[in-house]
Amino acid sequence: MMLCGLNIFRLLIILSLLGQSSVLATFIPLTVQELDGSPSVTKVKNITFNGATLTDLLNGRVLVTITGGAGSAAGASGAIQFNNSNALGADSSNLFWDDTNNRLGIGTASPGQTLEVNGIGRFTSASTFSIGGDAGYHRLQRNSDDFAFLNSGNGYADLSLRSIAIGTYFGDIAAPANGISVEGNVGIGTPNTNERLTVNGASAALSLRRSTTVPSDTSKFGKIYISNGDGELYFNSDDSAAVRLTNNGSIAELEKGGYYDNILQYSLNDTPVNGIKMVTNIPFTNQTQMPTIIIEGYNYGRGSTIGLILNWYLYTHLDPANPDVINYSVSSFGGSSPEIKIARESGKVVIFINSREYFNRFHVRAYAGGLSAQKQWFEGWTARDEALTGDKIVTVPYRNLVGSLTINGETALRETTATIATANYGKIFVNSANSRLYFQDDSGVNYNLTNGSFLAPAGTDGSIQFKSGTTFSSDSSNLFWDDTNNRLGLGTNSPARKLHISEAMRLEPQSSPPASPALGDLYVDSDTTSLCYYNGSSWTAVTPGGCN
Repeated sequence: MMLCGLNIFRLLIILSLLGQSSVLATFIPLTVQELDGSPSVTKVKNITFNGATLTDLLNGRVLVTITGGAGSAAGASGAIQFNNSNALGADSSNLFWDDTNNRLGIGTASPGQTLEVNGIGRFTSASTFSIGGDAGYHRLQRNSDDFAFLNSGNGYADLSLRSIAIGTYFGDIAAPANGISVEGNVGIGTPNTNERLTVNGASAALSLRRSTTVPSDTSKFGKIYISNGDGELYFNSDDSAAVRLTNNGSIAELEKGGYYDNILQYSLNDTPVNGIKMVTNIPFTNQTQMPTIIIEGYNYGRGSTIGLILNWYLYTHLDPANPDVINYSVSSFGGSSPEIKIARESGKVVIFINSREYFNRFHVRAYAGGLSAQKQWFEGWTARDEALTGDKIVTVPYRNLVGSLTINGETALRETTATIATANYGKIFVNSANSRLYFQDDSGVNYNLTNGSFLAPAGTDGSIQFKSGTTFSSDSSNLFWDDTNNRLGLGTNSPARKLHISEAMRLEPQSSPPASPALGDLYVDSDTTSLCYYNGSSWTAVTPGGCN
């Protein structure tokens, strides 16, 4: 059959791929067997080429390898043909058509999608790549320095990447091995942001997946994460341990300069058998803590308030792994002063309140700034009715210093061991060894003030007191003070003079006269055995023998 009156001609086949026209090949001879439609060749029904028959070849259809006949197309089945030195060429591993699934592979011979590119794609100028719709829908677009994924035909970018590093970064900051590094500010739900991250919207929430490990410290960076262990939100700064921000999903009380509130709440509607043992999470470690523990509450059994402030320090230079409790004390600002002990149990500090009062209840808070105390040390405390065990046990002394003190009502002193002397201070205490009231002077000498109770003076009015065993005694008939007339009676209880001696008086003989004599002085001269009297100017012998 003839086309346009020509027996033999060269037919230039122009095929268009993605809008680009390319000359694939020039073939000789070409026999057109049948035309379909108008003289304008839009579809060739049957074409015989070098013995091979091509059927239903539409305008723009890509020529692929076929089988049969002399001079078959290059490559394996599915290889897309291209001009290779005026012959058919193919490279199915890099340019392949999967005619079964209608998929095009570039850089791969097994495309998994309609278009699969195994390699780097580049938009060399302002251009658009549409996906599954009109140019206004689902398209990747490069315009100047922007690269965006657009949707809905309104020109707004669902994803816009600019000055952002994914895997690599060519600016001043290196991107992570995988992830995104942003040099400027990031806006989520808003294009206007003056902060590093701004989240805007009806539900401005940030979702965090649980982390199986605590993020490692990074200089000058803090991290917020959800712990895989307890599901709580934590903040981990670059120079300190993680701080828990939530408690059972609710916002937790945060550390405020070393102040920790609501550490423990205790109440027992009964009488404890052993006492109250507070098991803390404070490690018993050297030089790490100078806490102030504040205990406030109500002692129903005594009908009094509980107000205690407790301090201690753990230190030793001999064996740092085994410190001692030093410089410890407790002060009471309430109506209760129970015995308090500090001990070590299972490597933690234990506070024992030796109180078996009925219906005790109290609250514990603390301050622990300045050293290496951590928030988790003041979490998870428990209070138990248990006996004190462990080691490093000390009994904490009460120390309160006041100025003028007015006491309206009774005063109770808890028994204690002999206290340590304090310069310029005297102390009154009840000695636990014998339950007696003692006074201790500033040199450490203790004076027993009682015999089981305060001592009442012995005898009658005017009886001079003297010690007899462990108590006071008197003998008013032989030793008496007349407080009305200021007279002392020896051997009488009715002295007539300043000194009234009812029986003989003895003067111890002296070998020389007393120094600085005055009128009326008397002495017995041991050499002359004379009684000597000083008349105001000289000594005169009252008895024979003279005076020295």
